[in-house]
Amino acid sequence: MSGWAPRAPEDIVRPRRQAGLVARPLNFTVRRLVSLALLSSLTLGLVAALVLTLMYGTLASKGKLVVHLAVAFAVPLLALWLFVINAYRLSNWAPFGLGSSVPHVLAALAFLALLIWALLRVSGSLATKVLVGALVCGIWAVVWLFGSLMVACAMGDCL
Repeated sequence: MSGWAPRAPEDIVRPRRQAGLVARPLNFTVRRLVSLALLSSLTLGLVAALVLTLMYGTLASKGKLVVHLAVAFAVPLLALWLFVINAYRLSNWAPFGLGSSVPHVLAALAFLALLIWALLRVSGSLATKVLVGALVCGIWAVVWLFGSLMVACAMGDCL
């Protein structure tokens, strides 16, 4: 004997393929869930609906509302993106861990607080205020997504 173990029967080593089974290799390609054109047209539709609502809605002091909405829209996003850029450059996410969603959640909460504050400062129907709030939230979500991806790509961390 040469010290080798006896060979196992072929059925144990390599089981036969059952009839009707198709063996396909795993495909790890990432597909876009929503195309860029569809998301762009959705954003354009949201902006158009917001403009029409502001034009024909029954809200008093629309000029002040637009200014407050712009501040509520821009300030949390700019603060978030500046924080992310600073964190990439310093390689330090203190007080948050790398890849933490806490800064993004804080930016969203700040946006919602400023939005509610802006909508409470104008007089008008509740339905118009809710519609304006929903439209601005939808636009903010799209801008947050694309802006965060662009900041990450600018820092060399593209998907």
